[in-house]
Amino acid sequence: PFGRSLAVVALDVQGLEELSEVDRESGDAALAKVASRLSESVGGGTVLRLGASEFVLVLSGASAHDAETLLGSLHAPAEADELAGIHLTAGITELVERDGAQTALGRAEHALWQAKQAGRGTVVVAIPGRSSPRVE
Repeated sequence: PFGRSLAVVALDVQGLEELSEVDRESGDAALAKVASRLSESVGGGTVLRLGASEFVLVLSGASAHDAETLLGSLHAPAEADELAGIHLTAGITELVERDGAQTALGRAEHALWQAKQAGRGTVVVAIPGRSSPRVE
């Protein structure tokens, strides 16, 4: 109804628990760095924290492909030392006209669940109308 695309990303920051077991301050610093990078990278989008290591990104004017590109940029080599051992696992979907917010979020969360089953750093894209999600 608003005439533009909207991508929803359910994101889990994996590796924080192991890092916190070694040094809680390092785990907290890594989480803060990831949250900061998410906020800086979404532009006009929104970042919401759902749990200890789970976030939702709402990307106005973005497609699932745009969201995948964004996630790829968050693993920039310049940050490798600070975020060593941290993996972003994600479920991505696009809002379609018949969707409500809960439907789109549920689809993204289900895609995230599938990504977690496939392993750390996996991204699953669930597009409405596609018979099975794309796993990368």
